[in-house]
Amino acid sequence: MVDSDHQPPAQAATAKNATNQKDKKEKARCLRCKTKPKLLSRSATTSLSYHLTHAHQKTSPEVQSTSSLNVVQSTMANFTKALSKEKTASITKEITNFIAWDLCPVNLVMGPGFRSLVKLLEPCYVIPHRTKLMRTHIPVA
Repeated sequence: MVDSDHQPPAQAATAKNATNQKDKKEKARCLRCKTKPKLLSRSATTSLSYHLTHAHQKTSPEVQSTSSLNVVQSTMANFTKALSKEKTASITKEITNFIAWDLCPVNLVMGPGFRSLVKLLEPCYVIPHRTKLMRTHIPVA
């Protein structure tokens, strides 16, 4: 004898999932045309964004896809002060003096420890490559 109100566990779980999926679809509703876009993925935001860029692009100029915008991501260089040429030259000169006075190999400037130290002391300074140091800054005796 099967009770008409009682569902087997598998069917009950399926009905519950269908109810949850309906709830998710109802959360995404276009405020312009009052339609509910078809859920393209698990994210209602993605579906709504797709709907806005394709259904309302001609009716509203402010709706644009991000691929058509010239968006440039900010970097830390935008928020830090650039070093003056004098300061850069002074640091480079002191590095070459350090190498010459302490008889260090020039490839010291390529090491991660040295780079880390210089970055800590002066974050905006760019260490010249070892070949540039040898050609332009360290005098040949």
